[in-house]
Amino acid sequence: VFFVVDDKGEYVATAALWNGTFLGKAEQRVHWVAVKDKCAGKGIAGAMLTHVLDMFTELGFKGLIFLLTATWYYPAIGIYRKFGFEFFRGDAHPMGEAVENFREKNDEAVAMVEEKLAAYKK
Repeated sequence: VFFVVDDKGEYVATAALWNGTFLGKAEQRVHWVAVKDKCAGKGIAGAMLTHVLDMFTELGFKGLIFLLTATWYYPAIGIYRKFGFEFFRGDAHPMGEAVENFREKNDEAVAMVEEKLAAYKK
């Protein structure tokens, strides 16, 4: 876990490399990427993602790294996409949660997010 502190000593952002479970397997995940609104748009989230991904490599992890987010965080999803993260496409919830018609609901959510991202970029 690490934090970004501004020149006044205020914590303005945080992110972590964390243990998680993805499709029943222990994997590393990007966790709690958060930047205070007053600092948004200054490249802090991208710098934090770079640092987390560097830590992943430096600690000797290989293979999958994942993250979870909500469909309404379009700016964050756009940043994650720039770093190579992709939408999960599967038949069941990757965290093992019971979700009826997961594939259909997931496809709808991905389509909605892609539409919002396209509008957000304009």
